Formats: sequence, structure tokens, C-alpha cells
Amino acid sequence: MGLVALLMLIVQADVAAASAPEQSDIDLLARMIWAEAENQDDDGQQAVAQVAINRLEAGAWGDTMEKVIYAPNQFAVSRMRIAAPGEREYANARAVMEADEPILPIWVQYFRAGRHHRFKGYAEYTVIGDHYFGGFEP
Repeated sequence: MGLVALLMLIVQADVAAASAPEQSDIDLLARMIWAEAENQDDDGQQAVAQVAINRLEAGAWGDTMEKVIYAPNQFAVSRMRIAAPGEREYANARAVMEADEPILPIWVQYFRAGRHHRFKGYAEYTVIGDHYFGGFEP
């Protein structure tokens, strides 16, 4: 193997390591999925997880997954204390965190069960399972 090929492999490995999600973030996201969407199918669990990722990328709720998930009055943190995520929640957390493309647009930063929010300026996006997703379009 030539020096250039070896350097390319090292750079690719560094890029892959830098873009790999932290296990602590996967754990938090899996716990949040369990607390908010335990009874939903994989699409519903992944959409709920995508909301947290969108909030992280938007930066309005914090610059870490922990700050986003534990932002006041945002997610079911009281249920997270007893959360017991299984392999399905972990698989869905990893799927969203490792996806090349988000499954919801970045402006979709809210969900709730039963109906859409009634915020002024709120745009409805979709319904997946029991959850209604939307946000504020740019």
C-alpha cells in the first residue's frame, strides 16, 4: 500500500470517528423515545427522535443532546427516570442519528399526541401514528 492510500485510509477513519454519534447521546435519545413513543411503530419512534435532532441542530434548546432533551417542559423527562428502552428504541435512535438525510425537515421541532399544537404561526407537517408533527417554517 502506498503512502497516499494509507493517508487516505487514516483520514477516512478520522472522519468516520468524528461523525459517529456518542453512545451517551444514543442512550439519551433511546430513553426519550421510550418515554415519548414506546407504543409507536418504528416510523413513529424515529420521527420523535428526529424532532430532538432537529432541535439540537437548530440550537434553540441547547448545544448538546442532554440540554435539548432536558430543556424545561419539552419532553417527558419524568418518564425518562423509569425508562427501560429495549433494542428497538436503541436501533431507532441509532438509525436517526446515523442517517444521511433527516426524515423530517429541520423546521419540524414539535410533536404531540392527539392533535397539532395551536401556537400562532405553527405549521402542521404530518401525522405519524398517534403523534402530530409541525413547527415554524422558515
